Amino acid sequence: MLAGRVRGEILAEIDSLQSLVVELKNAPLGDESWAVRARGSIIHDFYTGVERIFVRIADELNGGVPSGRNWHRQLLRDMTIPIENLRPAVISTKTADRLSDFLGFRHLFRNIYGSLLEPDRLAPLQESLEKTFADLVADLTKFTDWLIDIRSD
Repeated sequence: MLAGRVRGEILAEIDSLQSLVVELKNAPLGDESWAVRARGSIIHDFYTGVERIFVRIADELNGGVPSGRNWHRQLLRDMTIPIENLRPAVISTKTADRLSDFLGFRHLFRNIYGSLLEPDRLAPLQESLEKTFADLVADLTKFTDWLIDIRSD
């Protein structure tokens, strides 16, 4: 029962993340403050959705999310580590490395005024979002397949 619910929640988040990928493709280009803010907001939302998946997995399968000042980074790292007798790794280290850049940006986005966002800082994230999402989906598909397997045991 639990595995089915977690799987359903992951798949729902993937759908929402897909919408963000499409939204970013259609986002306004240009260096105007409003356009940069719009793209920054979408990139921020992307990592927030990814982290929502990781928090659900940690709450349900790891016994809770990490604590402490760097819990966001620790949570991302934890998702690359298989936990014996609990779960396999959720994502690859390659995917985690890509996501680390999005985590760093999300922190920046939350802690500065939108008018201070730099288009050059957004460009690499914007360019890598689609590939990062594809890698994430591939990893999460393996993980949700594992959830189906444990449900049938």
